[in-house]
Amino acid sequence: MMQNKKIVIGVTGGVGSGKTAVCNTLAEEVNAKLLIADDMANQLMLPGGLTYRALIDAFGKDIVRKEDGHIDRKLLADRVFANGGSTETINKIVHPIVIDQIKKEIAAFRYETEDNDNRAEFLVIEAALLLDTDIPELCDRMWYVFAPESVRISRLVESRGYSVEKCHAIIDKQRSTGEFFAAATDVIPTGYGFKRTAERIRQVIEELRG
Repeated sequence: MMQNKKIVIGVTGGVGSGKTAVCNTLAEEVNAKLLIADDMANQLMLPGGLTYRALIDAFGKDIVRKEDGHIDRKLLADRVFANGGSTETINKIVHPIVIDQIKKEIAAFRYETEDNDNRAEFLVIEAALLLDTDIPELCDRMWYVFAPESVRISRLVESRGYSVEKCHAIIDKQRSTGEFFAAATDVIPTGYGFKRTAERIRQVIEELRG
């Protein structure tokens, strides 16, 4: 068990790279608290959430499901994807609040005074757009979850039902592999089998504990 060390890890990478799988594997290996940006954003969209009303005002009342009053996230995503300018709009509404909440979580983790055995060893922050914020400056390590583009497209087609054309359109809007590599302290491969991914995660954990 690590003593008196509070390690914050940022996990990022392109769509379909396997970020969630890496975070879940990390949580199985160590006592880690996970902050998944997409999950946080989805919580904010619930009725009464901090972005609920702003999203309705920006994208129309018809994005609300009549049966339960929840925002139809698929309809919202399709609308944003169909209109490139809408991406900037939704980002301006959602991202500042998510970033603010992440910063509060980091501060709480850094300064908590509970006994070491009763808290997480690591705080793990997963977000595709992490490099577009100042959150990396608050992290001890930045993990780039890497998979070849062909693997990522196959995953998206199979798991989300995207067309190949939609996959390319999304990938083209994200940061390049070179930019991710340049910002990373550690690279976690996911396109060459789960065993290799898990081994790499364990290697980095041991380095951090050392």
